[in-house]
This record gives sequence, structure tokens and C-alpha cells, in this order.
Amino acid sequence: MANYRKMQTVLTLTFLVLLGLTMPGCETGGDLVALDSTPATGWLAIESGVDGIESSWILIAPDGTETYGSGDSLLTDPQSGDYWILWEPVEEWNSPPMNPDSRTFTEGSTETFLGSYAKIQGGMGDIKIDPDPKELRARWNLHGPDGFFEAGKGRRTLKRRATGEYTVVWSAMEGYITPPEARSMLQQGATLELRANYMPVVETVGTIEIDPNPDSIHPPWRLESDTGLIHTGSGDSTLVDIPTGLYTLTWGDVEGFETPSPNPVSQLLEAGAAAVFAIE
Repeated sequence: MANYRKMQTVLTLTFLVLLGLTMPGCETGGDLVALDSTPATGWLAIESGVDGIESSWILIAPDGTETYGSGDSLLTDPQSGDYWILWEPVEEWNSPPMNPDSRTFTEGSTETFLGSYAKIQGGMGDIKIDPDPKELRARWNLHGPDGFFEAGKGRRTLKRRATGEYTVVWSAMEGYITPPEARSMLQQGATLELRANYMPVVETVGTIEIDPNPDSIHPPWRLESDTGLIHTGSGDSTLVDIPTGLYTLTWGDVEGFETPSPNPVSQLLEAGAAAVFAIE
């Protein structure tokens, strides 16, 4: 087995989008060691699989620990459970066919993640991923030929990727409308731009207040929208989260009182506003 070196960087992340899962970050676990031989205890190994390639990866432990590293590494006496690894792209090389990949570790066992990168034989080009607005740093998953997969966020350029069809899936971001996935072909020597515009969710509801006078008589009323939405009631009432549109209120008769005029009466309810139907 190859010599193993200590993982270069351990980071606690807020979220990583992987296979549609959102995993919370937490403190690192297990012992990462540099060894010249295989330890006698249980271990989980990471091998790049190709000499001379310092491939980067993200390892996710059963408790949600997320660890960035590169090259060959060894985790001794790790916790039992399911581990996931995401192999990062390497210029001019196809990513391993199983990406992301998973292993189930049990106490005392040995498991190996092998990053079998293969040299790209055909044409190559660049991929530019550009979600807008840039300050949102929207998350995305990118799928490509030969099982290529990459998860990231915000703007990014991937250099010298294999030609073929690529699909980017944009993740949902709170307060914004999720753009549809984009699919396009990367041609040799070209730059494929995958863009998205996250539009803020516009409030499309308002409030309707019904205020007859005098309060004591509780007159009946019927409220109908231009889309056919109907509300009925009597006396004072406040209706919240009502879809915008044109509303028509019809006052009912009350014995001993003159029905208001004009009747019915209409008002336009706008987003975030209030329409008041009142009798003075």
C-alpha cells in the first residue's frame, strides 16, 4: 500500500449538497495519520489511484463530519457507519466512475476508497458555471459524460473537461425561485457557459378588511374574486394571506336598516397591501 500522508485540510462546513442530501457540518472525528505501513487496527484508506496526481476530495463521516483533503490518506480506528467521498475534478482527467462513492465501515474492518482517474482521450473544453446574483452563492450539482459529477456553489470555472453533454441542477435557495436545470454540449476548444438567474419570490397575497357600521348589527356579506374565490361572513372581519386580484363585496339586507349604496362594490387587492370594505 502506498505511503499515506496526513489530510491537508479539515474544515467544518455549514452545508454540502451531495446526491440531493444536505448534511450539517460538525467537528472532525478519528485519527488521521501518516504511515509507511498498514496498521494492525481497523482503517479507512483513500488512494488517488494514479501516480503523480494530487487529486482533491471531500470525505463525509457517519456523524456528518466533512473533511477536505488531497492525495493518499489513512483514517485509523474510524467510527462505524457509512462514509461518502466526492472526488474533485482534475484537469485533463476523467473523474472516477463511482463519484460520489460510499463505503460502510464496521469496527476492526478495512475499507479503501480508490480514485481511479482516467486520462481524457478525446477533445476538451472549459465549463463556466455562473448563477446570479453572485452574492447568493447558489449551490449546484453538475453531471457530465463518463459519470462525471461535481457539487459546488457560486461562480466557478472547470478547466479542460471532456467534451460531451453536461447537466447542471440548481439547488433551492430560500426566498428565491429555483431555476430549471440546464443541459448543453461542451465542444472541443470551447467554453460552455451554464447560467442561471435566481429571481426573488414576489409576495402575491394581501389582506382584506371588512368593516360595516354600526358594529352591533353584524350585516351578512359575500366576497368574490375575479378568479371565483368566494368568502362569506357577517360583521367585522379581517382576511389574511388572500391572493391578489379584483374583489367584489355584496352587502346583505338587515331588517330595520337601509342597505348601503353602491352595492356591490369592488376593489383591487395588490401584493402586500390591504383592501378595506367599510361602511361609514
